[in-house]
Amino acid sequence: MMDSRFLVKMSHSKETDRLGTKGENLRTLLRLGFAIPETYGLTADAYELFLKKNELWSKMSAILCNYALGSDNKADTIRQMFLDAPVPKDITEAILEQETISRGTWKWAVRSSSNFEDLKEASFAGLHDTYLNIEGYDHILEAIKKCWISLWSERAIVYRERHGVDHGRAVMAVLIQRMIEARWSGVAFTVHPSPGEPGKMLIEYCEGIGDALVSGRITPKTVSIERETMTVSRPQAPEPSCLVTDQILKLGDLSLGIEKAMGSPQDIEWAHDGVSFSILQSRPMPSHIRSLNITPNLIWTRANIGEVLPDAVTPLTWAVFRSILEGSENSKQTNEEEMGSEENNQIALIKGRGYIRLDLFLDSFCYLPFVGPEIMDRVLGVQMPVDVKDYKRPKGIAVNAARVLFLLALSGFLPRLSLMIRRLPDLAEAKNGGFEKTMEWNRLCFRIHFKCTAYAIGAFAFLVHCLRRWLPGDADGLIPLIMIGNADLQTAEQGTTLLGLVQYVNQYPDLRRLISNNQDWRLLENQLAGIDGGPEFLSLLKDFLVCNGARAAGEFELALPRWREDPSFVMMIVQRFLGASASSYIFPDRRLRLEKHEKTVRRIGDQLTPLRRWMFFRLLNAYRKFSTLRENMKYRLMEGYGELRNYFLDTGKALMEASVLREGDDIFFLKPHEIEGLISGRGPNGTIAGLIGERKQQYEMSKREQAPDLVFHDMSAGSFSVEDSMHGIGCSPGVAKGCARVLRDISETKLLEPGEILVASHTDPGWTPLFLICKGLVTETGGFLSHGATVAREYGIPAVVSVPGVTEKIQTGDLVVVNGNNGVVTIMNKDTDMQCRNKE
Repeated sequence: MMDSRFLVKMSHSKETDRLGTKGENLRTLLRLGFAIPETYGLTADAYELFLKKNELWSKMSAILCNYALGSDNKADTIRQMFLDAPVPKDITEAILEQETISRGTWKWAVRSSSNFEDLKEASFAGLHDTYLNIEGYDHILEAIKKCWISLWSERAIVYRERHGVDHGRAVMAVLIQRMIEARWSGVAFTVHPSPGEPGKMLIEYCEGIGDALVSGRITPKTVSIERETMTVSRPQAPEPSCLVTDQILKLGDLSLGIEKAMGSPQDIEWAHDGVSFSILQSRPMPSHIRSLNITPNLIWTRANIGEVLPDAVTPLTWAVFRSILEGSENSKQTNEEEMGSEENNQIALIKGRGYIRLDLFLDSFCYLPFVGPEIMDRVLGVQMPVDVKDYKRPKGIAVNAARVLFLLALSGFLPRLSLMIRRLPDLAEAKNGGFEKTMEWNRLCFRIHFKCTAYAIGAFAFLVHCLRRWLPGDADGLIPLIMIGNADLQTAEQGTTLLGLVQYVNQYPDLRRLISNNQDWRLLENQLAGIDGGPEFLSLLKDFLVCNGARAAGEFELALPRWREDPSFVMMIVQRFLGASASSYIFPDRRLRLEKHEKTVRRIGDQLTPLRRWMFFRLLNAYRKFSTLRENMKYRLMEGYGELRNYFLDTGKALMEASVLREGDDIFFLKPHEIEGLISGRGPNGTIAGLIGERKQQYEMSKREQAPDLVFHDMSAGSFSVEDSMHGIGCSPGVAKGCARVLRDISETKLLEPGEILVASHTDPGWTPLFLICKGLVTETGGFLSHGATVAREYGIPAVVSVPGVTEKIQTGDLVVVNGNNGVVTIMNKDTDMQCRNKE
């Protein structure tokens, strides 16, 4: 009698038999009365006996922990070890005793069944092998060993490491399933995988055995079924070789029955022998396909986060950003997953880019009086998608208490933000306390910055509400004219200081010529010390970098150098100024702009009653204060990020010198808990080089992908309701006419000429020195309180933000008009660059 510890017939198997996830699913279906082919299970106990008898695990562990080996080398070495090792006698005898398998004339499908396969949260689908039409004892034994080996393929090793799965926990059972002489075979998805087909199920099939269909080698026949009415839809008229409607409906009923029995939407492989259907296997569909109800809590947005993290992010950056945003207490132990692991995640990584859950993002601000989706759209570009259900603002005792605190701060009775800022510890002390202290400082700083943002939005909304009541018809046009920050706005001072550098250089002809030659900064720095005015310029530049050097374009990305490390970008701005005539300087005189601003403010005040006038000035001053604190705290946060970057650079260098990492910058493709493991000598399972290589490859793929502004939880891209695609949010007043310069990323900024209209998908504070030389600004994202919009108002250049698709509709060289008063962008001529300049 065959040893039931190692080989069991599925119809006789017990719950204690370790058959892997695929085997357990089949056992469940069989016991519920669904028809499956005759199946035997070689248990995970047999796999473990194979390892034990051949003393393989200790050797495998040593290989997996050898950081010098790549994942491909590890997989090849383990594969050869398995091929060389004999299958224990207990296992071979159990197979031989089952004569139906070993001596019968039937053909068999030998399928892998790992304990991590076909799970809801991480399917591991397609990583392990299946062998069809296997006949005879020797070939079956060979296929079994190949299934075991597939647990240690390069893809499987890397996949487990990416999902944080301990290699030692992975085991492999093998299913030996009688082949059906199939007339048709295919797959049935009980929920249509396409988000555009809600309420339907999908069937794909072909004639004969379905391995070519599953592997994607042939184009299948497709049929969809309405789940409620069971109405069948075919894209083409049925052929004689197709399943008839009655068969399709029977398969549909069978599939829905399996879904009900298994408790979730299923991906089902089936075969039909001309008489009846057999179920070959069934697995849960990926979680992102299961939810199709379009409500705010199922929508992810790039609003605001797309400005601070505009591009694909490195794993270390994302881990740190999430820890700071969500307040994880132990950064080094956080092993966060991507979207889909937790419904309550505030943020998610989709196509390598950061997204925020729309409802939670709105809740963070809409507790404040008069703040709703319309205000959030205007201030941060948070647009609601077409046909979304109504958003419900937060309520409750805690919300009411938060509103009271805001109103006290707004009225000036409780300087809450100033108190929070004064209590922020000294960054130098936090740095001396090590990584966790520096992370905690960044968390505290981010919370203050976030609260400043909320209060600035609240003051904006309150002021807009009042002006619309007091001055109906004029309010919306007046808002951009009066909303500027205080004199100590860090980003505005940054621009003024840069202009001072330019003016200094203009006093020294030799210095001007040297800097204007566009030399590499490393070469230029050495030459400046020996030229008239050069040492003084270096001293002025150093002073500028002391106050502004924590900046970078895309500055939340830890892998990017700060200006303090490499001032090439700053020098490029200086060079662009030096290369233009004085008449091309765009940056208006701040004193004149402030005088004009104050006249507008007084004119509004004169139209109001004494009480309303007091409220108007109180609200306006509160907005100025809160928005200035928001920008300044953002820069302090970047100083904290700079210290984190320094820590990781030092750690990466040390690990490289210890031959743990190949390059110091490889550290940005690890996560804090993995870095801590390398420092302590434990390290993540498997090869670190292979893990980093896999992540670098994924990072490069993500950089090439397009990221939509909205993503539903079923992973479909969302759309906005936009009547005029060239109409956005006018957030800095004035009208500018000039040649467009479309910049795709920060690497192209050297192409911007003084006097051009800057058109970009986004801007962040690291871009803002460019505003000194451009005549106007147009972006695809953002809102009134976006960093670019705030700085544009301070610099006095017209700006329109949140214009969808503008970088595709406008081309470099087009003559455009930017109206920051009403938010309209107009293309006057689709011309070449030279023609544009002639018509300007």
